[in-house]
Parts: sequence; structure tokens; C-alpha cells
Amino acid sequence: MKPKFSLAQMRDVWIDAYASGDIDQLDFVECDHFFVKRGEKMLSKRQQLGHIRSRVAAGTWDRPHVRDESIDVTEHAAWATVSGVGSMMKNAKACSRFSFVELWLVSGGRWQVAALCYEDLSRAGQVLPPS
Repeated sequence: MKPKFSLAQMRDVWIDAYASGDIDQLDFVECDHFFVKRGEKMLSKRQQLGHIRSRVAAGTWDRPHVRDESIDVTEHAAWATVSGVGSMMKNAKACSRFSFVELWLVSGGRWQVAALCYEDLSRAGQVLPPS
């Protein structure tokens, strides 16, 4: 069964939910076994959502603007990978750059993200480009 919404549409929903701190929407788009891996650190979906929830409640969620600088999508019938380089923007300036890979699965007739792995390029000794 082909999903009602495209991978690109669901990815946009996921990124917007992250930026706005929308826990319910993140919970909907992320698989139950979703995880985030950044360098050596790993967060389960429950840990990630808890962290965002507490920052939103405390009024410290920065509402970042996430931008893809380069992207490569490999889509199959039941799964896909999205990889590339992105940046977080604040006040119209790049505050971090990262390389990333996402694993997406078709589950329950819709695209859901199963994993996000990323490496912070600014911490790896690379300089942020001028904005």
C-alpha cells in the first residue's frame, strides 16, 4: 500500500514539529523505536521527547530553523534514507552545521522516521560558512 503522504511531506512535518517543539506531532512521525545518535551519544525516542518537553515547558526551547544545504534521498517501496549536510539557523545566521543520515520506514501505511544519526561539523574542526 502506497502511503497517502509522500516522504518529503512527512519529513517536512517532522522538521517543523521539531522546530516548534510539537511533542504530539513528533510522537506521530517517529517510530516507537526511534533513536537519535550524535557522535557517541544516543537518545531513545522517550528521552528525546522528554528533553524537548521539559525545555518547551521551561520556555527555553529556541525554535531553531533547520535548513538542508545538500541532500541525497534514496527511496524504496518500504524504506528510505535521507542524508546530507544541514545547518541550524538562529537570527538568520548559521549557528551549527552537521552531516546527517535518516532512516525512514513505511509503517501502518505512512512514512515514519526510525533513526537520525548526525555529526556536528563545527565541532569536528570545520568552520561555519558566513551567512
